[in-house]
Amino acid sequence: MVHVFLNGGGKDDQEVHGGATRFGIDFENPKVDKLGVDPKQGSVLIFQQRNMYHEGAEVHKGIKYTLRTNIMYQRV
Repeated sequence: MVHVFLNGGGKDDQEVHGGATRFGIDFENPKVDKLGVDPKQGSVLIFQQRNMYHEGAEVHKGIKYTLRTNIMYQRV
């Protein structure tokens, strides 16, 4: 998955509080510990979506704008 943050981390009308993309780091119990990536304008997050527990945290202020796409390929 490719996740592009279009806003966040700013000090103006684009300011966003919260909204991190969080990953479970304990695969036996993914809801216990999480690693979060906060939205920052222009940042790109690339990760394998299959079998990886992840979520979008609640946005507390502002509106989080993102662009998300999947990379699909086939070995030939």
